[in-house]
Amino acid sequence: MVKLMLWDKQAADFSILQNEKNMKFKVVIFTSIIPKIFRGKLQLNSSPATRFYFNKSIEYIKHFKGRIRDRKEI
Repeated sequence: MVKLMLWDKQAADFSILQNEKNMKFKVVIFTSIIPKIFRGKLQLNSSPATRFYFNKSIEYIKHFKGRIRDRKEI
């Protein structure tokens, strides 16, 4: 497990978007994050350039969600 820390406006914006989405499986793409090791574990921190995307139409997200569906059917 990797902990992702969002700060300030990014945290508020993400919370609002997350509450608006009513999906069983959520796939989010994060960009421009800062990786750090904290107490021996990887932690990802947002930066001023961090952006996140919930766009279900991105081809990689479609592929990933299909793999999750396939696993559930096994």
